[in-house]
Amino acid sequence: MHLRQLFSKNVPITEGPILKNLLKLGAPLVLGNLLQQLYSIADIYWLGRLGKSAVAAPVVSFPILFLFISIATGFSMAGTSLIAQHVGKGNHHGISRVAGQVVLTMLGFAMIVVVLGVFLADPVLELIHTPTEILPNVTIYMKILFAGMPALFLYFVYSGIMQGYGDTVSPLIVQVISVTINVVLDPFMIFGWGPFPVMGVAGAATATVVARSFAALVGLGFLISKRFGVKLRFSDLRPDRKLIRDIFAIGIPGSVGQTATAMGFIIMNGIVNSFGTIVITAYGVVNRLTMLFLFPAMGIGQAATTFIGQNLGAGKHERARDTVTKGAIFVFVYLTIGMTLTFFFGHYFISFFIPNDPEVIATGAEFIRILAFSVVVFGSMFLPQAAFQGAGHTKPIMIINIIRLWGIRLPLAYLLAITAGMGAVGIWWGMFISNVVSTSLYWIWYARGSWEHHYIKREQLDLRASVDAEYRPSKRL
Repeated sequence: MHLRQLFSKNVPITEGPILKNLLKLGAPLVLGNLLQQLYSIADIYWLGRLGKSAVAAPVVSFPILFLFISIATGFSMAGTSLIAQHVGKGNHHGISRVAGQVVLTMLGFAMIVVVLGVFLADPVLELIHTPTEILPNVTIYMKILFAGMPALFLYFVYSGIMQGYGDTVSPLIVQVISVTINVVLDPFMIFGWGPFPVMGVAGAATATVVARSFAALVGLGFLISKRFGVKLRFSDLRPDRKLIRDIFAIGIPGSVGQTATAMGFIIMNGIVNSFGTIVITAYGVVNRLTMLFLFPAMGIGQAATTFIGQNLGAGKHERARDTVTKGAIFVFVYLTIGMTLTFFFGHYFISFFIPNDPEVIATGAEFIRILAFSVVVFGSMFLPQAAFQGAGHTKPIMIINIIRLWGIRLPLAYLLAITAGMGAVGIWWGMFISNVVSTSLYWIWYARGSWEHHYIKREQLDLRASVDAEYRPSKRL
């Protein structure tokens, strides 16, 4: 498959070879996920030159920021699911209406997040027992990123809308430029190169916000201009109670599950924090490293969400099921290769981020040797999850995410690490077990087949089309 074909905007979703087209649609999402991770990786890389206290800022901040980002992700995926189903049916009016309502919902939520994040940062960091030597760095880093949340949320909206439509290349182009801005600005703002003052940790956060703001403004401009398939009109921002209800019906379970996960990670950070800066840093670096390998699996899962949504909308259920099977096999093979490399050479990967700290490298290498196999299993989870999301049946995602963190990982991490006296190794084994059990639950629930009956029925899509036609004159995209 040539590179130009791999990154084509015109991917046949309801016909043609499934795996080939899934990879074509997923390739930009895979690269986009990797690029998204580069925001924090760039921060960690440059802050690592200032020492482990500076690196701890993005590590400790992430679960708290993710708590709010997870809610936005749930509603963005609701938009992707609804748009994909409307595209599968050919309801062009519904596409623009859903896009407008998702933008409206996310902008309102973003304003709330800014206020809550900035004012609650200090008490939350104290609540999770953040070590005093890293507290100032973590606080300033987190507050700056909270102030830039509206930009991140708007980019999520743009990316989710285009993904549901079947165009994953356009958001990738925007993100490539955005990440480049972040990577270039980071050392200038952190170390005070050129015209910039020395800003340290604050410089890393500021560079990220500037880059994300660029992506948000360009993405919103594309939606308004109809340059990339979807035409967002200002009239589409007029509140539509039925569509907002649909968005909430799909988005709330997903958001609750993601929020429960994020809150669980905050508690998890509290457990990790009790073992000191070395374990905190190793935990953060290994998580970033495993996510580098998991993000391609996530990209395939995101592409499968669009495939499943559009094929269900078109009445092609068997093709939707085949998408899950073929995608899962591909992910399993890929992760087996990737995690084998990290199992044997993990210390080399970790030393790239923390080159001059043997204790962190040794702790991280032990962590990744324990975790590696569970990551292979866990990666396959993104395919049954895609089936639930594509069908708009997000309750299983909520339930399993809660079980994974609150029913398994947190109790085991505490019992093994603290009660049983295993130390940080107990945390690593708690993560291993929770990954394997939660993935098994996803596949069991998927095999029941109930997800196939939760998509928007064809007659409902026809009704939406007639309602939209009454709302304004028919006009195809």
